[in-house]
Amino acid sequence: MSRNCDLVDITVQILRHGDNSMLVTDGDIEDWVPYSLLGEDSEVDETSDEGDTGDIYLPQWKAEEIGFV
Repeated sequence: MSRNCDLVDITVQILRHGDNSMLVTDGDIEDWVPYSLLGEDSEVDETSDEGDTGDIYLPQWKAEEIGFV
């Protein structure tokens, strides 16, 4: 099974940080996003504060797996 590596842009709010991922919401869905999957142009990441909102870039396969797209 091949995975689509295109990045998709999703606006999220950080709810909580973990060791290797952050809990985010797009307003409908909450899920943990691994820092290792964030695209380099993401506006929020492991250095952002909880409560911050911004765009993240995720591989399309992960965004679909979570239900963001």
